[in-house]
Amino acid sequence: MERAALIYQHSDTERQREVASGLDSLMQAERRKAAAKADEQASGTERDETPRQV
Repeated sequence: MERAALIYQHSDTERQREVASGLDSLMQAERRKAAAKADEQASGTERDETPRQV
């Protein structure tokens, strides 16, 4: 991991943008997968979103 950090630290700006973009794409894909999985495993309980008067 230290080697990767050193390589990244000494890379040019364009390469850093490419790496950041790739990581962003991976994170977005994982978040979509997690959201889909959560939808599949929903308990079925429906929440009442009606505002309550106090």
